[in-house]
Amino acid sequence: MFEQSKTINTSLNQVPAQVKVINWGKHKKHMVLDYGAGKYPQRVQDYLREEGVTWIESYDPYNSEINKSAEGTFDVVLCSNVLNVLSNDMYLHDVLFDVADHVHNTGVAYIQI
Repeated sequence: MFEQSKTINTSLNQVPAQVKVINWGKHKKHMVLDYGAGKYPQRVQDYLREEGVTWIESYDPYNSEINKSAEGTFDVVLCSNVLNVLSNDMYLHDVLFDVADHVHNTGVAYIQI
């Protein structure tokens, strides 16, 4: 379904800008999925914990050190700096549908290209 993307070479050891501008106060009790977390998932996890978020799951199908499968739906799905490293529109389609499949029917997805 997904391509072996070049994300392993494009991960930055920083919190994505999108994550910093979200009002996390309203999401403190929500389940958050960091979709395409990359090589440094701990950065986002630490930041969200500082913001009071307690349930955070990181998912990246190409990072063997973190979750290889995200199960179920989440109140908040973050997808930061994933779409910009895909090589063609078919993979873009796959990722967007996969993100949508992980968003609870009353949830929200924040997507940053």
